[in-house]
Amino acid sequence: MATRLSPQDLVDESVRVLISGREILLAEKLRLATNPWTRLRGLLGTAQLEWDEGLLIRPCASVHTFFMRYPIDLVFLAKDGEVVGLRESVVPWRITPYFPALCTLELAAGRIKATALELGERVVFEALE
Repeated sequence: MATRLSPQDLVDESVRVLISGREILLAEKLRLATNPWTRLRGLLGTAQLEWDEGLLIRPCASVHTFFMRYPIDLVFLAKDGEVVGLRESVVPWRITPYFPALCTLELAAGRIKATALELGERVVFEALE
């Protein structure tokens, strides 16, 4: 069985993101933004976020989409990976805070709906072998 990690335990990007218990894939490719520069930059300058991609920003309880070119889904997570907030198809030029969150997972718009992700579920990060 593959090693499962919480958002706090991630140190590199060689993981895939799953909904725990249902084993539904949220992202096959994950980028991390964990220092001030990568957190500020986020997805700026990207043409789009592919369906199987995600960006985990840690720590992060508020996201802006200034200068973005496309909408994104936001999954706000507690330190153990519990989903504490969801925002679907956030369009450019918005600020979206959710202050109980430790980190934020950014996904392609429509991913939350497609996976039926709900508040209270747990997101896990599975190390790739």
